[in-house]
Amino acid sequence: MPDEDMKKLNPQIASVLVGTRNLRKINIYPLSVGDQLSMTSVITEALESFRNADDDEEMAGVVIALLQKNLPMILEFVTDSDKETPEELLKDITNTQVLDIAQIVYEQNYAGFLKKAKSLFESVMKKAESLPVSKRPSQPSVKSTDTDSKTSTEDDSKMVD
Repeated sequence: MPDEDMKKLNPQIASVLVGTRNLRKINIYPLSVGDQLSMTSVITEALESFRNADDDEEMAGVVIALLQKNLPMILEFVTDSDKETPEELLKDITNTQVLDIAQIVYEQNYAGFLKKAKSLFESVMKKAESLPVSKRPSQPSVKSTDTDSKTSTEDDSKMVD
């Protein structure tokens, strides 16, 4: 199926040029919800590792380790694995091209989602604020406090003196 026909099926499909000697175009597909959840755990792990890095050298080590561990999985999620395996693709891709792919994946799957989720949350909050008080969900009732206590505090005061 030609590239233009694929884009009509899903307009989120993006293309990027990859290759160290001969450039070729590959498609980058949006993540499914299941794959996105897996990616989110990778991102969480990466952020935690970055936060714990003490200096630039340690940060570089963290980045390299994360890429070695997770890049094949990520490429499998977002590229045509029937054309070439992620390992084959890794042998013919540059660091800059990896970052281009990462930017596409972020914009396709996270940037728009975050913007829409924020807008939805703000919309729900405005709607809730505009409801009349009688239609708002009531606060849970609190049991009344018994103020007829027969306990004296006079003995406590004497001890402090």
